[in-house]
Amino acid sequence: MEEQQVFGVLVVRGDAVELGVSSASGASVAQVLETAAPEAGRALGTPVAVRDLKPLQQGDPRGLALFYITLAAVIIGFVGAIQLGVHARELNPGERIAFTVTYAVLGGFSIAAVVDWGLGALDLPFAESWFILTLTMFVSGMVFTMFNTLLGRWAMLPTWGLMVLLGNPSSGGAVSWPLLPSPLGAIGRWLPPGASVNAQHTAVYFRDHQHVMPFLVLAGWGLVSCAVFLIWRHRHPGGRTGPADGETS
Repeated sequence: MEEQQVFGVLVVRGDAVELGVSSASGASVAQVLETAAPEAGRALGTPVAVRDLKPLQQGDPRGLALFYITLAAVIIGFVGAIQLGVHARELNPGERIAFTVTYAVLGGFSIAAVVDWGLGALDLPFAESWFILTLTMFVSGMVFTMFNTLLGRWAMLPTWGLMVLLGNPSSGGAVSWPLLPSPLGAIGRWLPPGASVNAQHTAVYFRDHQHVMPFLVLAGWGLVSCAVFLIWRHRHPGGRTGPADGETS
């Protein structure tokens, strides 16, 4: 259960049956098990006691807070990249990446601080959650920058489709992966929102059992996005063509 490989543990001691569930692993799955187990027990004439072995934090009774902070990081990430394109159009590739890192660091800190210190919705492992939010925001910004390089003004369409329309429903944040349609459950783990939710979820509720795969997925998207941007930087609508001060020699 700590490795998040199972969502429930059935213990039978003589005539006593107990089902241990883990709301932290997936509130929707735990709710299904909590409802189905007593009904199955009554049908078999064997009472089943249900106990939550890994409950959610008090400020997040439905387990949606991590989904929403990830959604915020994703949206702010690519909106920040859009704003750089509008208000800092002359940034060269290295400067654009550096500014994306900067607003990701500040944005990740702001989200974590508001959720933990301001609202008290979650008790976050602050440094790790901040890092995950920063990485998510940076990847989201660079995904938009990549599409902006390849497609110009139409970059918003694939970015929104990938990161929001497909990425968020399949992330496992609102509905746990076992209850998603199989294609979404399989795809979601390889998209930035799903990787971010997975990493954040484990950091908050299973701190001693963090997995490396979500970080590799986020790093992979970040590296690919940066590589595409740098290789085809001449196609990006921003940047300076003259000396740094904008004057001709």
